[in-house]
Amino acid sequence: MTGFKSPPPFAKGKQTPPKPETKTETVNPQEISENPIEEGANMTEEVQAPPQKKEKQKRNSVLITRDHIKFVRQNVKTMGYNEMADKLGLTKNQINRILQFLKEGMRNKAVTEDSNAYGTKKNKKGEDVYDWTQPKSAYAKKAEAKIEAELSRPADTRPGGGAGGGQVQQALDSELDDLLAEL
Repeated sequence: MTGFKSPPPFAKGKQTPPKPETKTETVNPQEISENPIEEGANMTEEVQAPPQKKEKQKRNSVLITRDHIKFVRQNVKTMGYNEMADKLGLTKNQINRILQFLKEGMRNKAVTEDSNAYGTKKNKKGEDVYDWTQPKSAYAKKAEAKIEAELSRPADTRPGGGAGGGQVQQALDSELDDLLAEL
């Protein structure tokens, strides 16, 4: 048990309700003469500000069609996710979901054809999971080649600069090497 009588304000899940904002309004001098107030009295009045509502982000209600999927497949190499999303009236998350679903479907088909289609690795829970970077069967190699050719962005447009961690990782490695050399 802690020494607090009540949970501290920074405790998880426990938040104190926000205090309402107050506004100060200046009263017009003509209104003062109509309302008898002693001279030299404070000419401000406290008024409660209405609570502000957070605007909810509007969810996209456009259903993805076969034409949308074809467009994404044809343009993934030449256009960014935002560009495709704007053209189709979708969100970039929907564009990403289309590509992820197609990749996942191709890989799962390879696994159903041959359970040893891919290598395995241990996940954080210690369970064996498929390692998509190690295709073993001919079908899995064809699937990965098709994914790379048609369903993946060019390496230089991927977040982080592409394979190997990209420019940011290279800059960090270089700086780390400099720091270690100074020891």
